[in-house]
Amino acid sequence: MANELRMNSTVSVLQDVVEGEYSILQHDINANQRRWGGRYSLPAYESSRVCYWKNVIIEDTSAVTIDGSLPFVGTPSADDGNVPGMVLGVSVEYISEVGSPGVIKITIGTQVHARLSVGEGIFIPISGSNGGGIGISNVKLSIAEAYVEGTTEAHANVMLVGFAGA
Repeated sequence: MANELRMNSTVSVLQDVVEGEYSILQHDINANQRRWGGRYSLPAYESSRVCYWKNVIIEDTSAVTIDGSLPFVGTPSADDGNVPGMVLGVSVEYISEVGSPGVIKITIGTQVHARLSVGEGIFIPISGSNGGGIGISNVKLSIAEAYVEGTTEAHANVMLVGFAGA
């Protein structure tokens, strides 16, 4: 049996409806008044090409490749595993902040795919055109406000999964 990445996700499109003096959120009729999503699996990954960084501080305001040490303060090595050359998925958890660093942006290629606030997290699957992921140089992180030690810091957990690369 091969390694597998399995995901379950749903989205609810909620509309704010005001009735008298009350405001309630309900499923939007234009989204068929239900949750959307389901299960999704990506092809086998190389277990030697899964890595994570725990409680790292993101320092760059422009999108910088997660290449093994950047865009983190102090250029730390991954806490475990090896950085993949070809990425099938990236997960970011915005765990805490000092001051007001703003959102953490996850950029794939040139497109911002997520803007996380403190307490939020996401896993972004990346199939690539042939199911083999995309090059690590296309997976980037940044913060909204400039890092200042002890004053403006965004703390995160970051995980990458994929293959050694081409």
